[in-house]
Amino acid sequence: AALEMAGTKKFKKEIESLQESRAEHLAQLKVEFDKRAQLLLSMNTTRDSLERSREVNRDDDLAALEARNTESRKLKTYIDQLLAEVLKQPDQIATAIMTGLPRLQQDSKEYSRADLTKLNDKEMHAVIKRKEADNAILEKYVDQLLGKIVEHRPSILEVMSFG
Repeated sequence: AALEMAGTKKFKKEIESLQESRAEHLAQLKVEFDKRAQLLLSMNTTRDSLERSREVNRDDDLAALEARNTESRKLKTYIDQLLAEVLKQPDQIATAIMTGLPRLQQDSKEYSRADLTKLNDKEMHAVIKRKEADNAILEKYVDQLLGKIVEHRPSILEVMSFG
């Protein structure tokens, strides 16, 4: 019986030691679990923030493109008005003004809002850049046309009504 008691005490100490070790491991696991939960929450918050940021950027891109399209339409209307007035002039003056002007050839495609929402960010920025380049060409053309008009018949600008 004494041997049994000695063996039981030995096993009891081992069991207590294992229980303490188990409790420590559980505490460590809980700490690790809490850290991972915080990290996951942080990652989800960051992802949600990035998605909202992308939506805002997409809206900004759409607004920028719409502004470029509006600018393009205004420039084209202005060019049409100027050319209409030039063509009302006697042939000699109209020819003098039109001689040397470059031909306007551009990508005149305007995307619908539905088409634009299908574009990825890279494609959207490429469309905006193309529209900016087209508008720069239109502005250069207007400058050249105005220069020719001022050189040959500045009175055209005085009688035009720009509405």
